[in-house]
Amino acid sequence: REHLRRATLVAETTRNERLRVREYAERWLRGKAPALKKSSLYRYAETLDLHILPQLGDYYLDALSPADVTAWRDAQIGRPATINGRLRVLRTMLRDAVADLDLPRDPCGRVRTLREKRDEDDPNRLTSEELRELLDVFRRDHAEWYPLVLTLALTGARFGEASALKWTDIDEKNGVIRIRRSHWRGTVDSTKTGSSRTVPLPDVLRDALREQRRRLVVEQNPGLSEGWVFPSRAGTLLFGPSLRKPMRAACRTLGLDRRQTIHGLRRTFNNLVRQVATGEVVRSMTGHVTEAMTEHYSHVELEEKRRAVATVFRDLATESGRSGGRSGP
Repeated sequence: REHLRRATLVAETTRNERLRVREYAERWLRGKAPALKKSSLYRYAETLDLHILPQLGDYYLDALSPADVTAWRDAQIGRPATINGRLRVLRTMLRDAVADLDLPRDPCGRVRTLREKRDEDDPNRLTSEELRELLDVFRRDHAEWYPLVLTLALTGARFGEASALKWTDIDEKNGVIRIRRSHWRGTVDSTKTGSSRTVPLPDVLRDALREQRRRLVVEQNPGLSEGWVFPSRAGTLLFGPSLRKPMRAACRTLGLDRRQTIHGLRRTFNNLVRQVATGEVVRSMTGHVTEAMTEHYSHVELEEKRRAVATVFRDLATESGRSGGRSGP
């Protein structure tokens, strides 16, 4: 596909034609589209349209310099991590342009990313005690969201992965959840890394999911026909923003005075399990970017995963077993 994309770009460009950044970006994105996930295509297009082309679109590619790119970077508004994400899109496109059009230099060469704050300054993660208290608040005050939040907390799944779970992915007999797909704005696709993985199914989560299924059956939720574990009231896939309001409310109840997002549950899982298990075990459950290579060179036994999760969440399971919770929106 990459060879075909480059052949198409070269065919569209005569040897003597000077392309502006805007013209190349349109051809580049069109050539990339067939191989990209919908979410990635949207991110590339949005970054180009809103943040790159308005400032750099009229530059000729062969005249664009690292100084121009540096000036563009420094004029961007946003957090360092956000600006670095835009720079990565620009760098990816311009490196392809160097290869496709035999440019004399890489305009992003030697342009560095901005320094980002360390996690300690903006952790967006919870301690084990804070997590236990947060789950208690959800079980008591936001019970309709408790099974989903518990799933996010005990599996480390991305929101798109957890919200795309089907009942066929819940294997009570073997005590595992199989994470095989994700969704972005309702479009179902493979996981971010393109591979599936298994995570343990602790008893507390098994019980919550049983109650979730019972509730869906009682309500005759339309999502039952598709097999979704966490459908909306209309039976469709849930979007991330739907959980933001109850998350903020639960954090206010706990008196948390720092930023805590839905994605922070994944970071919490990663941080807590990292303290009791090897990196291979952690990555095999979280599906981080390096998962593919880790899984290729190692084999993490299911029992090893179970021990890690059981150790971290032992107290949580004990507390949850002492008190039941209503469930259902």
